[in-house]
Amino acid sequence: MSLVSQEQIEQYHREGYFILESAIPEYIVEALQQECMRIIDIYDKEMEAKGLRKLRINHYKKRYFVANRSPSSPIMTEFLFSELMADICRATLGDDVYLYNEQYVVKPPTPTPNSPGIKIRVMSGIIIAPSCPAGARWMI
Repeated sequence: MSLVSQEQIEQYHREGYFILESAIPEYIVEALQQECMRIIDIYDKEMEAKGLRKLRINHYKKRYFVANRSPSSPIMTEFLFSELMADICRATLGDDVYLYNEQYVVKPPTPTPNSPGIKIRVMSGIIIAPSCPAGARWMI
């Protein structure tokens, strides 16, 4: 039985997205967040060493785009090629799915009067394509 319902599959084909609530186990989310913060620390140290507040499209302590790090990250590789992701991909895109790009988009949440400090919010973005790079997009 797939984690993805028939209704979600239909929504995906109709609207280009759907949401799976709590699909990723908390321990994996925490491991991915830690890995992301490890990479951000590397970016910050590089900016500090060069005296920069911006490096490529990354802004020091504000927003980061961490792309294509899975080859050097065991936790990301494990997650991207897990049975969970294979199940989701097969349910929505079929049997032939190729990883084209993977990326973290990291930015602080929108400030509100009740939020005293800025905390980094981590989202893992995955773009998958059925047989061609310009195919379907999917955020998890």
